[in-house]
Amino acid sequence: MLHAPLLKGFLIFLVVAGVIVPLFYRARIGTVLGFLVAGVALGPHGFGRFAADHPWVHYVTFDNPQRGEPMAEFGIMMLLFLLGLELSFKRLWELRRYVLGVGLAQVVVTTLAIGLALRASGAVPPSGLVLGLCLALSSTAIVMQLLIEQGRAAELVGRVALSVLLLQDMMVVPIMFIVGLLVFGAKGDILQLILPFAEALGAVFAIMLVGRFVARPLVKSALQTGSRDLIMAITLLILVGFSVATAAAGLSVALGAFLAGLLLSESEAKHRIETDLEPFKGLMLGIFFITVGTSLDLAAVVHDIGWVLLGVVALMAVKAGILYGAARAFKVPRDTAIEVALLLAQGGEFAFVVLAQARTLVSPQLTSGAIAVVALTMLLTPLAALVARMLVRRGEEPAKAPA
Repeated sequence: MLHAPLLKGFLIFLVVAGVIVPLFYRARIGTVLGFLVAGVALGPHGFGRFAADHPWVHYVTFDNPQRGEPMAEFGIMMLLFLLGLELSFKRLWELRRYVLGVGLAQVVVTTLAIGLALRASGAVPPSGLVLGLCLALSSTAIVMQLLIEQGRAAELVGRVALSVLLLQDMMVVPIMFIVGLLVFGAKGDILQLILPFAEALGAVFAIMLVGRFVARPLVKSALQTGSRDLIMAITLLILVGFSVATAAAGLSVALGAFLAGLLLSESEAKHRIETDLEPFKGLMLGIFFITVGTSLDLAAVVHDIGWVLLGVVALMAVKAGILYGAARAFKVPRDTAIEVALLLAQGGEFAFVVLAQARTLVSPQLTSGAIAVVALTMLLTPLAALVARMLVRRGEEPAKAPA
């Protein structure tokens, strides 16, 4: 039997995707911001809060956004998978300066800066460290989708941004290890905290072996049959299987999806896979952006509007400044450094995961404020991208005038 509430939510999503979001696109604001705003407006903290007094509101709002989270996560997996298809191990190795240089410097310095700032403002240890760790990471889904919409994912700004985001994804295990150590270290077995590192390394090594000796031959044999259904079935098996493997090892599903794409980047079926998956990727990511919007509690934001806005400005300014400095230190051109800095200045969805695990380390008030700040910075990312483009273009005008 069909699940009526789930179908209702999907119907509302299709209306948003087919009617509301195109209006944002025509206004040259972008589809990402359209989905985010729709999530805020139609979520349980938006118009959904009036459902108790006006029953008809229930039929036009997302009363339970958690139902869409599996599809939203699948959209992120497909995004990273398709990005991996566009790269190769050779090209990824060429980006090592940005991954290990810009990415690592940004995460370390941002964590220290936020942690020290919160400690100086009176936050009780170790809340400063926890918030520094989770706020240092950015949103892969939002940033890369914006660059793909602009057709710039393969340009230098896209490659540098992807490099930093990949390093951030690889930092998931160390961050969860540190938070686990703070939460359970005093009474837990230290071996239980070290074990995730061994599992993560083992999972990556196993993925490489399976990809080399199993995944590629499977795709090649499916390609020889000429059946698009079989090719897609094998592709999805590899995509989901690798993502589950990295998730089971404590890494992000996005990293597993990216590795799956890398392993198939030299496959003869590469272009066919890209063509077939692209439309579904966009729809699934739309669900993800809507769920992000629904997480923003407008009442909580209004109640502490001063502190929340201060946190938004501070977070984006600090991260942008650190990203710009790190990029320039590793010889990224000035214009590209400006764009990357503003593109990655937001908080990321991983912050919600860290704050949920570390609720005994961070006060409820600070947790709710951090969630509001992260959600708002994610909402502001498309606007930050527009500002970055305007700044770069304005800087180019004087150089073009004499010609």
